[in-house]
Amino acid sequence: MTHEETSSDSLDHEQAVKYGRLSVAVLGLSVRPSNCLQRDGVKTIADLLSYKPADLMVLQNFGVTSLDEIEKKLEKRGLALATEANQKQRQSAAAQPIEQGGTSEVDESILAAPIDVLLSVDVLGLSVRPSKCLQRAGVKTIADLLTCKPADLMVLRNFGVTALDEIELALEEQGLSLATVENQKQRQSAAAQLIAPGGTSEVAESHPLENKYPLRTRSFNALTGAGISTVEELAAMSKEELLALPNFGPTSLDDVTKCLDKYGLRLSSKPTPRRRQRFLTSSVKETLWPMFEEGLKIPQVAKRTDLSSADVSFARLIWTRNRPDSRVETMLELREAGWTLKEIGDQIGVTRERVRQILNKAGAVTAQELSERKRLKREEETESAAAAMRAQVRANPGTTLKAVAEQLGVDLATVRRALTTAEMKLIVKVDGRSASDASKKWSRQAMLDLLKVAATYSWPVTVNSYNALIEVGEIDGPSSQLFPNRFGSWTEACAAAGVESGTTFPDGYNRAWTEEDLWRYVCNYLLDPATKGTLHDFDSWLAGKDGAPSGPYFRLRLGGWQEMKPGAIKRLVASGELKEHGLID
Repeated sequence: MTHEETSSDSLDHEQAVKYGRLSVAVLGLSVRPSNCLQRDGVKTIADLLSYKPADLMVLQNFGVTSLDEIEKKLEKRGLALATEANQKQRQSAAAQPIEQGGTSEVDESILAAPIDVLLSVDVLGLSVRPSKCLQRAGVKTIADLLTCKPADLMVLRNFGVTALDEIELALEEQGLSLATVENQKQRQSAAAQLIAPGGTSEVAESHPLENKYPLRTRSFNALTGAGISTVEELAAMSKEELLALPNFGPTSLDDVTKCLDKYGLRLSSKPTPRRRQRFLTSSVKETLWPMFEEGLKIPQVAKRTDLSSADVSFARLIWTRNRPDSRVETMLELREAGWTLKEIGDQIGVTRERVRQILNKAGAVTAQELSERKRLKREEETESAAAAMRAQVRANPGTTLKAVAEQLGVDLATVRRALTTAEMKLIVKVDGRSASDASKKWSRQAMLDLLKVAATYSWPVTVNSYNALIEVGEIDGPSSQLFPNRFGSWTEACAAAGVESGTTFPDGYNRAWTEEDLWRYVCNYLLDPATKGTLHDFDSWLAGKDGAPSGPYFRLRLGGWQEMKPGAIKRLVASGELKEHGLID
């Protein structure tokens, strides 16, 4: 063997020690060669380095393109596939990666770790990005992770400073740390000693949670609802974190303790976060918070303050959670103003679901509370508007519904609903029209012509004779009640037509009623709290009064209800009786 070949083998061995325990996933191979290697049991770079090109070419679906890709990936890291000359040495090195002639010391920090380092890295509770990066690199156990230096992790795809800070923080909470240049080989040796003879470096399969003793159904549902699906994930939780879960109490905590005892595990104590909470004094916050606001990265802050990256990372997490967010304030203001979640999302530029999450976290009003507020506000506005309408009627007795509606800018139906019976008595022309349909259809001259025609059938013309002619169809005209409305009385209408009028009074009627007596009846009716202020109700009220004239007699003498009611209101206002009875202010 030449000197160059010896140097090349030495370089390959040094690189193999550096990369050998890492998964072939760190090479970033495409799908086809990755699947081929996986089917043949090639999991680590050390396994791959023991293969010659000819060994790979016989694999199913493996071709020249895949071989070229693997050789280029290895060449970037100073590695190469095995040859006929060194294959046996490579296979021996893969089985025992630590050189016999090298140091045989082991790192006691792994063997005496406070937790079982053969547990999955899942127990560290890492977020999605670093978890996937470690999974692709074949780092499955905590022991595997402890043999990696920060620089080894930083070369992984999609792995950055934030992911590194998170891993260092998680290890520090367990009293552990990543490897350094000085102790990496010793750690690899210690990790190898932890594997049983003839065993494998693969981590044991995780144990899924099962809905059976000692876990009751309530405890199982609470854990799975929180996304905890394996015993290892459960062991990474602390007592305080579990008790904070919905529907999880002391009884469920006892179930969890018994479940972990079956696997020789216990809940995490996580003492370090409390230490870091004490470390974040007001003076430290005054120093770190402005740096975070400037946008400085964690390594930059750590360098300026001489703090560890883990402490700075924890401080930044607390700062991120507590810093004010103008968007949240805007969302709260819009929600208080009655905006819907979709309207707020469209305004801010986020989804409706994201708005709901932010508002729930900020303690915003719920949909039920907002609906109740709107209902109370509507009731308050309605009552305020109704009070204004009633005040308008009391201040202007004898007004119309149309005038009140126009004054307050509402419709007639709203005015009707707002007014009580007492106010409706003070309203004239309830239907809001200036004249009836019949009044609009029949002109004064047409009505006078009808009276002249009626005079050819009966002389003098009485109300009864006129109504009889309408009933038998001899005359097609308005009812007799319209004539007093248009001309003041039946007599005046007949006089205007140039015919003689006659009045028919039923037997027993007192013909000596004066107009003042009749007006008194109408005024007393309006003052009676039990009355409604309508013509039909007035007739019923008269029927209950002994010796009172009938409704038609009132209309014959005083005119229609549209004339009687306004006239009575004017008399009551002038006499002050409306105010005495509390109908006006």
